[in-house]
Amino acid sequence: MHGWRPLQRRWERLREGQAVVCGGQCLTGACAPLVGCLPKPADTPCTDGNACTVGGLLQRVCVAGAPSVCDGRCLTGICDPQAGCRPKEGVKALTCRVDECRRARLHRSLRKLAVLMGQAVEAGKSPKARRIQRFAKLLARCGVSVPAPPPLHSEPLATSRGEPPAMSTAS
Repeated sequence: MHGWRPLQRRWERLREGQAVVCGGQCLTGACAPLVGCLPKPADTPCTDGNACTVGGLLQRVCVAGAPSVCDGRCLTGICDPQAGCRPKEGVKALTCRVDECRRARLHRSLRKLAVLMGQAVEAGKSPKARRIQRFAKLLARCGVSVPAPPPLHSEPLATSRGEPPAMSTAS
């Protein structure tokens, strides 16, 4: 029974010559003097404000669609409602792009570097900066857009005995 009050206020504004704003994703933006703001038809695509859903439809309000699937090669599988699917970070943000290179010789080099960098990460170490830079350059030569280089650890990681690892200069 209280649903007529907003329409009554709009009608009063129209009679007084004031502009009525008909905005919002559920409204067409048009205003009919006797009806007020005109709604969009039901089942019109809309966004519910959650980046983790797709295919929302209007049903008087925006009804969320299906959950986003975040299973891409360079995605973590986690979805943030504000930002959407989270990309991998660090070295994995580079190594996940190996298969985007279609040049056989460069692809082989990228695969070898990816294995070496992955082994370092799994061992709890930072991959050598030279390898990361070389990898990024090879990706660029393949025509693959290169994300910002991953940050390197500022301190050496401790070994299982609590001692810092020996520093190596070999690649």
